[in-house]
Amino acid sequence: MNNFFKLFLVPLFLFLFFFNLYKSKGGDYSSPFFSDEYSWIARGYFLELLIKGDFDNPLWDTYGQGFEKGVDGDPKLAPYIYGLFMYPDYLKDKQERREEYDMINYFIDRNLFSGFMNQSVATKYEVYIKASSDYITWSPRELENPTLSDLIAIYGNSFNKTVEVILKARVANYVAVALSVVVGYFIAKLVLKKSWSSILASFFYGSSTLVFATGTYAGTEGLFLFFFNLGLLLLIIIFSRKKFGWLYLVVFALVVALLNQTKLNGIMLLFIFNLFALLHIIKNLKFKEKYGFIVKTLIVNLLFAVFYIALNPFLYKNTLRNVKFQYEWTYGLAQDQQTRFTQEALSDPIERLGFFTESFFTKK
Repeated sequence: MNNFFKLFLVPLFLFLFFFNLYKSKGGDYSSPFFSDEYSWIARGYFLELLIKGDFDNPLWDTYGQGFEKGVDGDPKLAPYIYGLFMYPDYLKDKQERREEYDMINYFIDRNLFSGFMNQSVATKYEVYIKASSDYITWSPRELENPTLSDLIAIYGNSFNKTVEVILKARVANYVAVALSVVVGYFIAKLVLKKSWSSILASFFYGSSTLVFATGTYAGTEGLFLFFFNLGLLLLIIIFSRKKFGWLYLVVFALVVALLNQTKLNGIMLLFIFNLFALLHIIKNLKFKEKYGFIVKTLIVNLLFAVFYIALNPFLYKNTLRNVKFQYEWTYGLAQDQQTRFTQEALSDPIERLGFFTESFFTKK
């Protein structure tokens, strides 16, 4: 197969096929609604703050209240992405409204109000909610496995605008997971060497139960899959092909920072890089070469930290305290969820392995 087919046509086909596959499932009104979609979409207002450079806005300040020591320790890339898909529609609304209309007002008008915010700021928007004649108060966690059609049946036709926002946000996830399949194809090509085997492996991966389910709703998992696969691809290229140039290393640091701003366990990929770098220094380098490579490794770690902090203005002040808070908050939230949702919790490695196997091999 020529390079044009292998490097362009096959990836394009895989992207379009899986994008439409996930869209056919997630874009249907009979598709299930997941409660986490509410909180990730409703926090899309962080994108507007980022675009405006409004880094001192108290909305960023989520430390010291609410759950344990704060109200929101989550990374911010997913809200940015979902906010991006809402932004053109929001700008149309803003032109028709008053000057002080912002993206939180936009989400409230669509019955989406995130409780993950500083209470002093939330009070202002609660006043806006009370003044709204058609705002519908609802709690996703109170519903048992509803579909999008169920939501409209429960809350009425005026809830259509809420469902439309959910469907629009899901498009971002279709794109991310379809791209993760494309990156998976390139990983398979490096490992398996043969194009047809790589294509089959890509279809197996993209149509597996776990990945298929991830591709149909607006959460963080789809974005995580894409950035993880991209980071893994770069890791393989860097160490298997000895591509230690600055371009590869800087891009790798950026991708891992984006991965960690999706889910905080993304930093594990940086740990793996450091382990491989250490093994390379010990086994493959002469004494004079070791110093230069150690410096490069340290710079990759430094760039990761710079990119990671730059992506979240919450970390600009009291950086060490706030990074520590993010991990503590996430761990505390996970512990709380395991306590409250005992049937769904995976409490030991055997259960996690069983879930992983079942998710890849059971029917959808």
